Amino acid sequence: ADLMARSPVLVWRNATRIRLITAFRTAEGAPDTELLPGEPLICDGIELVGINNRSLKTFDVDIERSLRMAEHIPPGKIRIAESGIHAPEQVNVFKAHGFSGFLMGEQFMKHADPGDAFRQFAAAL
Repeated sequence: ADLMARSPVLVWRNATRIRLITAFRTAEGAPDTELLPGEPLICDGIELVGINNRSLKTFDVDIERSLRMAEHIPPGKIRIAESGIHAPEQVNVFKAHGFSGFLMGEQFMKHADPGDAFRQFAAAL
């Protein structure tokens, strides 16, 4: 059973924590590319944690962001690296750091045949 579906208190608690952390980060002028010292990554009741390598403020991509944030993900959570992945070698680095999922769209959509681009990429892994 899904803990989030069974626990409105947990959902409220996480929503409250997100608002408090966001207010703190804003007050401290924290960058959106890293955690502050001692800042928790909110994972209560969440099994899958995606880390977006693309800043939603500037749209800059830093694929090292997933690797930096990964150390804050509790054991047993599914790690997903999102955005900026263009080479099988990058996927292999993420896999070596415990990532098991990869969100990639632009890499394939810029090709005339996205399906073929994906097959070629997957074959190179």
